[in-house]
Amino acid sequence: MPGVSVGDYTDALYEMGAAVRTQDLDTARAYWRKLVSGHVSPAAQAAATNALDAGDWPVLDQLFP
Repeated sequence: MPGVSVGDYTDALYEMGAAVRTQDLDTARAYWRKLVSGHVSPAAQAAATNALDAGDWPVLDQLFP
């Protein structure tokens, strides 16, 4: 992952999960844009982006437990 350390990526996934658990969509979107998007498979990126755009909590809960 050019420009993103494994620690930063892991921390971002944890923080996204925390944001999803508290239904803080703005924070989850910010972490997604800053550190996670582009570092996952295209299918996972599409699913997460669509769920974030729609505020689809059940899908977000599955993706970021």
